[in-house]
Amino acid sequence: MLKIIQGNFKLFDAHCHLPYSLFISSFNSINEVNLSNQPKELLSRNLAFSSTFISDFPSCDLYNSFHDESRCTIGGVGIHPWFAHLQQLNEPISILANLTPEPTKYNIKTIFDSIVSNNTKDDDDNGDNAMPWVKEMQSRFLLFPKVFIGEIGLDKSFIARETNKNEIIKQIILFIYQFNMAIRYQKPVVLHCVQAHGIMYDIIRLFIDHYNNLPPNIYFHSFGGPIDCAKSYYKLKTFGNRFYFGFSAVINNRSPKTKSVIASIPDDKLLLESDLECLDNYNEYMMDMVQLIAEAKNWEIEETIEKTHNNAKRFYSL
Repeated sequence: MLKIIQGNFKLFDAHCHLPYSLFISSFNSINEVNLSNQPKELLSRNLAFSSTFISDFPSCDLYNSFHDESRCTIGGVGIHPWFAHLQQLNEPISILANLTPEPTKYNIKTIFDSIVSNNTKDDDDNGDNAMPWVKEMQSRFLLFPKVFIGEIGLDKSFIARETNKNEIIKQIILFIYQFNMAIRYQKPVVLHCVQAHGIMYDIIRLFIDHYNNLPPNIYFHSFGGPIDCAKSYYKLKTFGNRFYFGFSAVINNRSPKTKSVIASIPDDKLLLESDLECLDNYNEYMMDMVQLIAEAKNWEIEETIEKTHNNAKRFYSL
């Protein structure tokens, strides 16, 4: 199986957090990292790097600047929901005192109206008053036309160490800001969603009602929802064809439902990913997911690699 893959270099890791230095070291002739569980060469010649915090943006820049005929890389900028409580969030702060800590439909709509409906200025018109992370993201939009937005989203299971609570309201504020940018700038967006699909769906519906538009492509990475949840997105009137779903061995192999969910995803909306930030067992994790997708879809190994490769290039417009 490995021999087949090494011969075509089509494997596309559609979502990872590998620092650029590790990516480069993986195919240098002299590899300083030489542990038994760390490969000297990645099977994935093509990958998409998602940021989680501003400190990741330099790696994003390097991925977007990298050029090699045998490899395809792209980077995204975004603030992960785990770090929402650490960000400066300007406009809605005045309304937080009037909101309960639960993500009720009323609270979500109030936050949405404060950020989107009642704000007629573009994010880039705020000048020196723009939030620092917004400025950092916008600067990449100018430098790298292909840059995407990600990883952003919602996570009801995460407990912030600094506050010892789930900061779902601040996550919602940050997510609405960033998803709004993805629509305004028409950037593909990579989403993290854990135990929050109902909230996520309600917010996306608010954006549809407000703009009658969405980002050009929307990718739920390491998708953990049920079949009906996936269908609620890809069957949306007008916008359903913009939704993609990725699966990683490190996350999705824990669940017995993964194979049936993969089988239900439209063939042209299925993505292969590692969701890894280090090289430990990287090739094994990628091959495990290739095998699982092939079994779920009744595809050959090479067919699985080819189709997920083409889907990733289409999602990122490469």
